[in-house]
Formats: sequence, C-alpha cells, structure tokens
Amino acid sequence: PRTAVRSLQATTVQWPSREERRDIQDTFARKHGLPGCIGIMDGTLIPLRQRPVVMGSDFFTRKMNYTFNSLLIVDCIGRIRYYVMGWTGSTHDNRMW
Repeated sequence: PRTAVRSLQATTVQWPSREERRDIQDTFARKHGLPGCIGIMDGTLIPLRQRPVVMGSDFFTRKMNYTFNSLLIVDCIGRIRYYVMGWTGSTHDNRMW
C-alpha cells in the first residue's frame, strides 16, 4: 500500500497553494465554523491480511487484528493533502504526530 500511495504523491497528494489555502479556510469557516482551518487530521488503521513475519506482534492492535497505522490530513472536500504511513498498528496516534 505504501508504494501505491507514494506513486500518486507527486500528482495527487499535494499541500495546498496559498490561493487554495484561502479558499479552504473560507469553506471551513462558512460551512463548519472553523476559521483559519486548512485541514482535518486523523489516524486510521490499514488492515493486513496476515501477521507480518518481522516484528509481527508490533502490528497487533487493541482491535485484535494486524494493521499498520497512517495519519492523514484532508481538506474541506476530503482530498488528502498530507499523510504519514508505515507505523505499526500498535502505535498510538499521538506518537505519530
């Protein structure tokens, strides 16, 4: 999955330009009452089919499955503007920030 996302990064996942940031801030303020906001950040777990051979226990989560953790920032229309991927599933969101 990391390779698939990285291959799209140059054309798809880009931090907004100055003009885009103004538009995004206006939309967040108008629709959601969040002035000055250019993105919403959250972590998500990406499931793995099986336990990884190397450091497998690190990928085991409190939800009783194997995952890796990712952190995403999306704009006002849900477009991914930034991401961090590859942390083990047992990694807490606060550690990734």
